[in-house]
Amino acid sequence: MFDKNTSIFFSKENLREPTTSDHPSGHTQQEVPDRLRLLWPVGKTIPYGVRILLGNGDQQTEIKYEAEITGIQQIDENNLFKIDRKQVYINETKPDLIVDQLAYEVGTVFYPLVVALDAEGAFVGIANQMTVRERWPKHKLAIRDYFEGELVDNYLNLFEDKLNDDSAINMAFLQDWFIASFFATIYKDYGHSYRLNSYFRFPNITSFAVDGYAVEQHLEGKYNHFGAITLSHQGIAHEEDHLSGESKAVGNYSACYTLHPRFRHMISLEAHYTYKDTQDTKIYIHLIPPEGQDIDYDFIDKGQSEPLIEKPTGRRFLQKLFDR
Repeated sequence: MFDKNTSIFFSKENLREPTTSDHPSGHTQQEVPDRLRLLWPVGKTIPYGVRILLGNGDQQTEIKYEAEITGIQQIDENNLFKIDRKQVYINETKPDLIVDQLAYEVGTVFYPLVVALDAEGAFVGIANQMTVRERWPKHKLAIRDYFEGELVDNYLNLFEDKLNDDSAINMAFLQDWFIASFFATIYKDYGHSYRLNSYFRFPNITSFAVDGYAVEQHLEGKYNHFGAITLSHQGIAHEEDHLSGESKAVGNYSACYTLHPRFRHMISLEAHYTYKDTQDTKIYIHLIPPEGQDIDYDFIDKGQSEPLIEKPTGRRFLQKLFDR
């Protein structure tokens, strides 16, 4: 389990014991609305610590970085967000193998990255492809100043081909664990039972014979002990045996989202994914509060006027998005 007290993202001062007065209404028994809608203030930037564990035991690889997410605007039913990713650490060090360094330096051309989400919070696609392509020539020259050789030339040429293909870019980011887990389809109407059943697909499922994880989503009807919203997922992936026609379980998924009581954005996510004989994956994402503040520093409305992302009228979303 992720030890927040010793992580690079949290200090003990951020983790004081909450009290009932921390709840936005002053108590913990108020009912959570059964419909979740993301209300991210325009221009608000939230930093997150990201920790991804791939594999188990001695074969486990740890990836850590910080990502800043900024709400830009809403166009029709889609939200635009900017992602700034900071230095990536692999097993507590910067990428040191030449191939890892090359892949990392090439990938930084995407950031800042602008992504589009649908009304339920799911990733729709990259919204600043043209800007990324405009950055690439200068970025490539800087890479060639440091890396050289036939392998480098082949890698850069292959990347350039992919960079000019919108579908290839979007498919690549669908395989990104942070994108797949942070921008999940969770902003829905959960009904009076506070439960829904849906399919979720993550980067570890590569077979088209598997629809994804059949997931029961449970929205807790009461705010938790420090006034936040809790959403839990339990899922199983099944695959049909072509010989017997029977369906067998091939993977498990569990997750716990903690969401802001006012704006519904993520405070934390802890998730575990298994699939067949592939490596286990664990994801830990936690909001980093401002220095000197607690996680719940803005749970209570203190009278500030924060312009939330509003729904404008006019041209359709995709037309606006790609005509820029």
